[in-house]
Amino acid sequence: MTETYESIQGDAKGPGTDGWRAVDKERAALSGLYRSLAEDDTRTPEYKTEKAWAEYEKTKARVEQLAPEARRKMLKSAEGLERMSIPRPEGESLITEDTDKLLLSAHERSRIEGLMSRSKEAAAKGPFKAKNPTDILKREFEHGLDEGGPSGGAKVRAVGRREGARRRGARAGLGIGPRFRGGRPSSGFPPRRPGGCAL
Repeated sequence: MTETYESIQGDAKGPGTDGWRAVDKERAALSGLYRSLAEDDTRTPEYKTEKAWAEYEKTKARVEQLAPEARRKMLKSAEGLERMSIPRPEGESLITEDTDKLLLSAHERSRIEGLMSRSKEAAAKGPFKAKNPTDILKREFEHGLDEGGPSGGAKVRAVGRREGARRRGARAGLGIGPRFRGGRPSSGFPPRRPGGCAL
């Protein structure tokens, strides 16, 4: 059975999901109003345009209030669940405020970065192919899990932080904008204001 957007949203639980549903409800109500105005032959185009603009402005204000908070809550929840799903040595955490563990993790990260850069340099100078950085990270992560304790935890944190930074950078480069860029229905009214407005 193929899941639909509506079924996924309906089954969603956790922080931010109520806000997500509220935002979609506001957007759906606005789209419904646009459709009903487009089909209404008893009203003048001027009335339809004014009514549509007034509802658009009200909906825009509510969406701009609800959407960022819902997104923030869902992202925070997802990041926490993702962290919980990553294996780590017993008694160790992926996030720590302990100064000794932070120093140990920083040392491990420098050591792992050195392994990767030496592999690349050796391949440039000799006949051997450079090791895939992912294989190096995987091997170090497995060593950390096998080793356990503070030093194993430091290896796991070093690999995790490096991969987390890489993924955050990739996510930031996507440039995903608001759902209704331009905020206008395709039915021809209300007329587009200069510059448009994202909803």
